[in-house]
Amino acid sequence: MTNYRWVLPTSVTFAILVLGVSSIFRVIQGDMIAAAQFIVLAAILDGLDGELARLSKGITDFGKRLDMYVDAISFGVAPAVLIYDVMWSDFPALGWFIAITIVCAGVIRFSRDEVVSDVGGSQHTFRGLPIPVCAIWVGMFVLLMESDVWAGGSDSFLRQIPLPQIMWPLIFASLVLQVSNIPYVKPSKELVGLALALTVLGMLITHRPAMAFALGTCASMLAFMVIGPALVRHQTIHDDSDSEEPISVQR
Repeated sequence: MTNYRWVLPTSVTFAILVLGVSSIFRVIQGDMIAAAQFIVLAAILDGLDGELARLSKGITDFGKRLDMYVDAISFGVAPAVLIYDVMWSDFPALGWFIAITIVCAGVIRFSRDEVVSDVGGSQHTFRGLPIPVCAIWVGMFVLLMESDVWAGGSDSFLRQIPLPQIMWPLIFASLVLQVSNIPYVKPSKELVGLALALTVLGMLITHRPAMAFALGTCASMLAFMVIGPALVRHQTIHDDSDSEEPISVQR
């Protein structure tokens, strides 16, 4: 009997690819806000395909390879094209360098994963920052710059914050961490649920849900970049305790 457990997670992976390619087409058409939204949505879906594969026991080598190629396009090429067109089209040489750096960082990370096993052999850790984090920073940066989410409304203090001076260091820091050997723990369902709950709560209690979503997403990404490596030790101890087999005592 044919095993169709791989169909659902693979469908989600292809949906991520469609969003990434659609983002590139939107850039060509001049719709930068939609292009950025597609990238952020693809990043949100990225954690879903792997979880579905584990829950349905549909993990395959084909799915793992497909996920890497799709991520390279949706979180490497698409953000590079977007940020080049929005910020650096008037400075072609510098813009080309930044765009190529974003793509190369993603390709290097995936190539390394092909030859180097995960940290400590644990299925709960990454070697280096996951590539969707940088893509989210790029997407949120463009959304905030191109829409009235940041400067609109009566929040005058937000207009005083130099957004590019904050976001660009975060983007470049994520690229460096992406190709580093720093271990990052894979976010648990509890952590993801907490981040989503706090973001949704902010959207409900404020009069500006778009702003609350943007700030919640950025805060979640920054927290993961900072505390992700610190959680690796806790996860390693947890894995070791789970792997210990009870000792039977002969009486």
